[in-house]
Amino acid sequence: MKRVLVIEDEMPIARLVQVYLERAGYEVHWNPGDANTVHTFVRWKPELVLLDLMLPDQDGLDILERIRQYGSCPVIILTAKGSVPDKLQGLTLGADDYIAKPFDPEEVVARVQAVLRRSIYISEADTIRLGSLTIDFSAQLASLGKNPFP
Repeated sequence: MKRVLVIEDEMPIARLVQVYLERAGYEVHWNPGDANTVHTFVRWKPELVLLDLMLPDQDGLDILERIRQYGSCPVIILTAKGSVPDKLQGLTLGADDYIAKPFDPEEVVARVQAVLRRSIYISEADTIRLGSLTIDFSAQLASLGKNPFP
């Protein structure tokens, strides 16, 4: 089950998004955009982040930049800041998509599905296996069957 971290300070919006994503088969964790946001991201290792920009304790774009320091986890901005300059800034700083509020929750689910179809997010602690090929990113090792690559 894919994990989605929703960083949103407005509980009714976060809950609405959570309900729709859970119905679509995702595991959802909510964070209000507090001081623990990046720590939650690192600890929980979501496959995708839905990020509000206007948070009371932190700027969403700062959170986006800090998340990008940990890899290429897909991020969809979900915010009331809907002007073209705002969208361009968010996309330029590394967001994979941008949804302006108000939004249709079914569209949010569709965009999450679309972004996840196009992305492979591998954190530094992950190991992936493709047939007999194994890549261990944390140990920086690769092997084909029982034969390690030099």
